[in-house]
Amino acid sequence: MHIKEDELLRKSATNFNRRNRRTLYLVITGDMNPPTLAHVRVAESCMDFMARATGREVRVMFAPAGQKTLENKSAKREDAVVFPEEMRADMLMRLIEKNGMDAGITNCEMGEEYASSLVELIDALSASDPSSDYMPVVSQNHIQRVAKLEGITRILADNGLLVAVKDAHRCRDGHGKKQAMRELVEQNEVLAPYSSRIYITDRTDLDEMPNSSSNARSRIAEGDYDGTARECGYYVTRMVEAYRESGTYEAERDWYTPEQEQ
Repeated sequence: MHIKEDELLRKSATNFNRRNRRTLYLVITGDMNPPTLAHVRVAESCMDFMARATGREVRVMFAPAGQKTLENKSAKREDAVVFPEEMRADMLMRLIEKNGMDAGITNCEMGEEYASSLVELIDALSASDPSSDYMPVVSQNHIQRVAKLEGITRILADNGLLVAVKDAHRCRDGHGKKQAMRELVEQNEVLAPYSSRIYITDRTDLDEMPNSSSNARSRIAEGDYDGTARECGYYVTRMVEAYRESGTYEAERDWYTPEQEQ
């Protein structure tokens, strides 16, 4: 049986008021192949924004794409190198610890289409921890694709959505990007009824964050490990260099000593 939109909205308004003291997890998905410092900076920016917007305790849950997804993508891209799933999780955890973030990591086997299982991921996280709330984070480029997902209206009503917009206040054709994104939401027949549940970042520094994983892979392919260190930090770079040399990932290897960190 389908729940009508007005019933979903009434239910979600009650739930949001009831949950305002619960921890809010921002669920950030992506290839993270490899994870970089930019992933951490984006997460910190989103955490700061939602803490200010809601007054709640906010944490991050990273959901790197699963191995199958990356292998499917690499078959279509000649320059793509796929780092093992365990290795990417290890890299990401080091970046989290180094930057003092309050964040966790979960697996996300997304399939061939972006966010094809985003609804299932949020449902699974919510079921595993009913005392917290889980809000998906999507980039400005993927908002319309997310609107087409089956079950997304329930997620919007119950969990909300955060759209990470790069350089939100720079004008384009007389409109700031944040305002343009708000107009897009209000004009979309799926998203519009839940516009009060859709948050849009207001940080201008996100424009300085390019596709960091692609940049890092290019530097790795060129053997530019100094450049890779600027993208990823020393710990991740050492792992990448050793992996390229041996072709294997050793989970127990001592990759890092504090005096080596830049």
